[in-house]
Amino acid sequence: MYANCNIINPKNRHLFTFIMLHPMQCDSNYFNDFLEYFENIHKAKYLYDSIKFIFPESPIMDIDYPKDKQYNIKSWYNLNHIALGVT
Repeated sequence: MYANCNIINPKNRHLFTFIMLHPMQCDSNYFNDFLEYFENIHKAKYLYDSIKFIFPESPIMDIDYPKDKQYNIKSWYNLNHIALGVT
């Protein structure tokens, strides 16, 4: 549906939606171990099968630090711009 978003639709009736944002320098694959663990918990199987998981991908941008700059980093925002109030 979206080029920058991974979606796992529920196997049963859709009851819940989890939108999960990955940390800086990661992508949506960051949650693969969590999904595998959650899916295999016997007591949580029905719950897992009723959840729609949405994993958006952050943009790639340059990150400004007070004394450094990193290029082409997956991040939801530029850290230094928030601290400095720059838009």
